[in-house]
Amino acid sequence: MPQVIDGYKVTGFTEDAIINSQISTLVLSDNIKFVDFDMYYEFSSLKSIFIGSGAQRIMDGLFFNCPNLEQVTVNVQNPNYYSENNCILTKEDNVLIASSVAMDSIPRSAKIIGGNSFLNLPIETVVIPDGVDEIRDLAFQHCNKLYAVFIPDNVVTIYDRIFLDPRAEETKSHITVFCEAKNKPADWDDKWYYAFSRGYGDEHDDAYYKELNDKYVRIHWGATIEDYYDFINSNQN
Repeated sequence: MPQVIDGYKVTGFTEDAIINSQISTLVLSDNIKFVDFDMYYEFSSLKSIFIGSGAQRIMDGLFFNCPNLEQVTVNVQNPNYYSENNCILTKEDNVLIASSVAMDSIPRSAKIIGGNSFLNLPIETVVIPDGVDEIRDLAFQHCNKLYAVFIPDNVVTIYDRIFLDPRAEETKSHITVFCEAKNKPADWDDKWYYAFSRGYGDEHDDAYYKELNDKYVRIHWGATIEDYYDFINSNQN
């Protein structure tokens, strides 16, 4: 990307900065301080992205709709972020803020699964690594193909609405969660699932959340990783 446009120094990208792009390789130079632009608008051509050392703020779920992304790299000299397994994480507290379709597993260095980090990704299964101790709200927002998740017992905190599917009533899909913990830990929220069944922004009571969770989330307590893989294999046969 250019460092100067019409005599003005480029320091960042905001919403809609790139639309209808045919770019396959995007290099954000060291002068770029913030990346808040919506890469998901018609950016199916993007195959690789390099983020320079100057980035101080990167939007959560940056790769919302980059279905052909093959490589995500952050300059190792960036003091705020790093890349691992084609994902972006914070250096300060190892929060996974943006995954991509090129990811084959959650980075082992991740301590926190951030909100919107898997936004709109076409993943079907996911294993939370042993090093993760927190999963934040909306982490798997719009992951409409997700059907199996394994959560180890080292996860201390789970926020509400980690699964969000606005099309739940249309797809009739459900998610099977294998939890290593034998019982629900104290800091795991009860309201994991959310949909826009009654309209976006409407007030929802506990009964509504319970109805959604009972309908779309199947939890197996005291499960092993073998149980998880047996379930996946049975669905593939």
